Amino acid sequence: MRLASKFFAATTLVIMALVGVAAWSLLAIDHLVRAHREITDRSLPALQIEVALQEVVPRLLRLEARYLVMRDRAYGDLLKARTERTVADLGRLDPLLASTAEITSYREAVAALATYQELVHKESALLGTRDSARAMKISEGPARAAADRLDRALAKLTEATSAEVSRAQIAVRALENRTWTMVLVALGGSLLAAVAANCFVAFRLTRSVRQLSAATGRVADGSFRKPLIVQSSDEVGDLTLAFNHMAEELREVEEHKQQFFSQISHELRNPLTAIRASAQLLLMRPADLLDAKGRHWVQSIDTSVDRLLSLVTRILDLNRLRAGVFPLELHRIELDKVVARAIDVLGAQAEQQGVILDSKSTGQDFAITADEEGLTQIILNLTGNAIKFTPSGGSVRVEVTDAGTYLELIVRDNGPGIPAADIHRVFEPYQQAHQGRKGSGLGLAIVKELVSAHGGTIAVESEEGKGTCMTVNLPKAALAS
Repeated sequence: MRLASKFFAATTLVIMALVGVAAWSLLAIDHLVRAHREITDRSLPALQIEVALQEVVPRLLRLEARYLVMRDRAYGDLLKARTERTVADLGRLDPLLASTAEITSYREAVAALATYQELVHKESALLGTRDSARAMKISEGPARAAADRLDRALAKLTEATSAEVSRAQIAVRALENRTWTMVLVALGGSLLAAVAANCFVAFRLTRSVRQLSAATGRVADGSFRKPLIVQSSDEVGDLTLAFNHMAEELREVEEHKQQFFSQISHELRNPLTAIRASAQLLLMRPADLLDAKGRHWVQSIDTSVDRLLSLVTRILDLNRLRAGVFPLELHRIELDKVVARAIDVLGAQAEQQGVILDSKSTGQDFAITADEEGLTQIILNLTGNAIKFTPSGGSVRVEVTDAGTYLELIVRDNGPGIPAADIHRVFEPYQQAHQGRKGSGLGLAIVKELVSAHGGTIAVESEEGKGTCMTVNLPKAALAS
């Protein structure tokens, strides 16, 4: 169905529906009365009790502290009485709650209060045996945790009840508006309903356009994989088909580009290797057969060839990583030790640039099943970048944290930071956030692919003038092949 037919059909259906407006208005008035009664008889009393209960938790904690410090039985009796009163107030809430969120938070509050009451009883018993140290330990540990849970549960309960009150008030206001509109403006309602129907169709249309817009963004950043589903046979459906065709063409262009780079890199490697071997043979000649000037030229050739071979290797590595054929030798290694070796390698560079380089390990188990050479490349690249962009007098820190099922690697510097407009493209090949700097723009792209090959994630946070933080999360267990 074309768009024009949709608009016409929607308008016709709305006009026919307006015949039932009169009967609906009577029902709406009844609903309005019941909604007001629900707010007055249930939600508002519940909200008042919840607000009062939230103020009780700090008082209970103060009484508990005074009881433990002063060991005065009067404070203990007062704490017990207030706790029991809180239990009673909490019980009054039970019949006033209706929503799932309220009931869930209520049960959490009841459980937390019961736990707190039991722990306070234990403290009282310990004080009776003059074991104030254990009583204080319970107070500062489990009892405080239970009180905090009670406070959070009450806050969530108050928030849920407030949401229910707001929802009911919004529903009442909406119902009032609809009722008066239907009763007083019956003829004008047909026009408004037609407009509403057209707005609905327009919303469906704009939703499809938003999906196309989001897909366009994914095509731009290279993350578009599956074609969009064509959900209609109108002009939007035609546009979606055209978009899918365009995305497929662009994907083929990207694949051809990668193949081109891969083939060129392979073709360059052999002659470059031969040139380097020839240059090194020349450098091995005695000094009387090669003067100083000639030796300098040959050394320049050798250095340039090394740079070109490094670039070719990076291009090939990136293509193999993207194709999923990069060889990973997985075995158990200690990430903190890999970091330490990388710090030793980069120490001279950091010292030369006047940058303070250090590392920190937090946790117990840093073992991970991974490719050691790949992890070393990740650490050297991220840390080397941080050193390169950090001015003299700055600092770079590499942190390793045991986070349970994964290890967190953080490289943090206080350099110039990355412009906000460039953060989204720092991991794209051949892109650099700071123009004019030496480099191929492949380092972070390879890092991202290496992290992904290990089943991990990488994120960047940066603020201009304050520095950059690269965070890598790597699972301890190897990916299933």
